[in-house]
Amino acid sequence: MTMRAGTLLPAMMGLVLPRGCAGCGTPDEVLCPACRSLFDDTVIVPSCVPGVPVAACATYRGAVRRAILAWKDHGDEECDRPFSQALCALADRMPVAGVAGGEDDDARRIGGRDTMLIVPAPSSKRSARRRGRRHMRPLVRAVAAAYRARGVPAHAEEALASHTMGGRSVEMKGRAGRAARVGGSGIVVTRPSLVRGRRVILVDDIVTSGATMRACAAALRTAGAQVVACLALAATPRYDVSAM
Repeated sequence: MTMRAGTLLPAMMGLVLPRGCAGCGTPDEVLCPACRSLFDDTVIVPSCVPGVPVAACATYRGAVRRAILAWKDHGDEECDRPFSQALCALADRMPVAGVAGGEDDDARRIGGRDTMLIVPAPSSKRSARRRGRRHMRPLVRAVAAAYRARGVPAHAEEALASHTMGGRSVEMKGRAGRAARVGGSGIVVTRPSLVRGRRVILVDDIVTSGATMRACAAALRTAGAQVVACLALAATPRYDVSAM
C-alpha cells in the first residue's frame, strides 16, 4: 500500500501521539459525539446587526471553547469537517431573505448576479501568518456547497480584509476606502464591484461583543451588498438565554 507524502507525517504522528477529541480529549476522536452535539444548537444573537438574523451553532464555553481554540489557534485542521457540518446545518435552519431553493433558470446560475456570496469575516494578516492558513476558508466553501445542493446559487468569496497599520486603518480610495473607515474598524471590501447588488451571508468563528460582525456588515452594505444573514460557530455565554 502506498501513501502520499502529504499524509505520511500526520499518520506517523498519530502512531506516536494518538489524537483525542478536540473538546474533551476522548481517545481516537476528532470531535466525540457528545462534544459534536454541542454544536447543534441555535443561539440567537439579538441586536448584533440591525435588521439581519444572526445565530451561532453553540455557546462559547467548556468543550466548545476548547475545540474551537484547538482548531483555530493550534492547527487542528481535522475539525474542519465537523465544524463545516455544524455551520451547514445551522444555515439550513436559518431563515434567509430571498432564498427559496429549487430554482434553475439561467438568471440564477452560478456566477450570475443573483448568486449569493458566502463571505468569511477576515483575520488580520498577522493572525493568518501565525496560523499558516485561512481557517474559515473550508467552512464557507462547505456552506456555499450546501446551498448549491439545495438549488440556491452560492459561491464562497473572501471579499473582506482587515487592513491595519500601527493601529490605524490603511487609507484606501473610493467606495472601498469609505467601507474601510466604517467605525474605524479597518475592515475593507477588497472588490466592491463583486459584492455590489448581491445577497451576502457573513460567517465568523466566534461572536463576542458583535463588533466584528457589525463592522463587516457595515463595510459590505457601504459597498452595495445586501447582508441577509450572519452565522457563527459559537457565541459567548451572554447570548445564551437558556442560562439566564
